Amino acid sequence: MAAAAKRKKDFKLREEIVVEFERYAPRGKQTAIVEDLIKSWIEQQKQQECADAMRKAYERDIQTDEKGK
Repeated sequence: MAAAAKRKKDFKLREEIVVEFERYAPRGKQTAIVEDLIKSWIEQQKQQECADAMRKAYERDIQTDEKGK
């Protein structure tokens, strides 16, 4: 039951954000704003993937060094 209430609350919050966005963003700029947000999100995902790959490589390197001792 709690999960359903949380989903309903999350949906309502998202709906409120969309309404605020439509109210404040100029009509001609909404698409550009959304495109910029998507590009920013993609860039963040790429950075996170890179950071994760570096962390895993570092951990493997540490493990290899420990096995070599």
